[in-house]
Amino acid sequence: MAKILIVDDELSNLESLGKILRNEGHETFLAETGEQAIEMLKNESQINLILTDLKMQGTDGIGVLKQAKKNGPRGRDYNDDSLWHY
Repeated sequence: MAKILIVDDELSNLESLGKILRNEGHETFLAETGEQAIEMLKNESQINLILTDLKMQGTDGIGVLKQAKKNGPRGRDYNDDSLWHY
């Protein structure tokens, strides 16, 4: 199954979505801030999908997606169509 990074500053959203996806067999990585998400992206090169809140303090969801695009796993080049958010 997929490795999914979930980014949301509302803990209840983060935990609920993480639980649903784990129950479906996915491996999840949870980040409460954009900065935390960027660190996770640096350390985990096999993230298949990023689900992110857009409005957060500090680095927002768009910032996380831009960083993922810039420094994709193993030099992977993402096009704009591959960047999704909720």
